[in-house]
Amino acid sequence: MHHNGQRGAALIIALLMLIVLLMLGIGAMRISLQSEKMSRNQRDRQIAWQAAEAALLDAEYDIGNPASPRYLLFGSPQLDAMAICSRNGAAPGLCRPAANAQQAVWRKMGRADDAPDIIYGRYSGHIMQTGSGPLPAYPPHYLIELLPPDAGKSNVSKPDKGRRYRISALGFGPDQETQVMLQSIYRRQIAAADPTSPPSSRLSWREIAFWGLV
Repeated sequence: MHHNGQRGAALIIALLMLIVLLMLGIGAMRISLQSEKMSRNQRDRQIAWQAAEAALLDAEYDIGNPASPRYLLFGSPQLDAMAICSRNGAAPGLCRPAANAQQAVWRKMGRADDAPDIIYGRYSGHIMQTGSGPLPAYPPHYLIELLPPDAGKSNVSKPDKGRRYRISALGFGPDQETQVMLQSIYRRQIAAADPTSPPSSRLSWREIAFWGLV
C-alpha cells in the first residue's frame, strides 16, 4: 500500500509539471505571436510612410520642376481661379484651403469618391509597384492647396519670395488599413532665370498623427 501511494503522488506531480510546462509553452507562443504582429505592423507602417514621402516628392516635382508638364500651370496668374478642387478640369488636385479646419479638403483623401487627390506618377511618370507581398496595397495619393502669398512669413512686410503650397500625401501599407498622412509646405521659385529668386524648396513637414481617427 505504501508503494502504491507513492506511485499515485508521483503521477499527480508529473501531471502538474506537464500542465505548468504546457502553460509556459502557450504563454511563450502568445508572446512570440504578439511580437511578430507588432513587427509586421511596424513594417507596414514604415512602408506606408515611405509611400507618402514618395508622394510628397512627386507633388514637389509636379509644382516646381521645369521638366514637369504642369510647371507653366503653377506659374499662371489664373492659378487661383483654376483651383476648383477636383480630379478633373484644368488643374486636377489643386484646391484652395477651406475656411474651417474641420472641413479641410485633405480629410477626404482615400475616403470619398469625390476626393480631389491625384495618384502618384500621374504627371511625373514615376511608377510604384503595389498590390502583393511587402508592397503598398495601393499607390499613394496627393493633393495641393494654394496658400496665401504671405503664408509662412515671419514678417509680412517683406516682399514675397515665392508662392507657397500645402501638399498632403497619403501612403498605404501592405494592409490597406495601414495609412500614413504627411504634409509639407513647399515654396516654388518665382523665376528660375532670376539668380536672386530663392530656389524651390520644402519649408516644413509634419505627420498627421492618428490619421485614421481624424
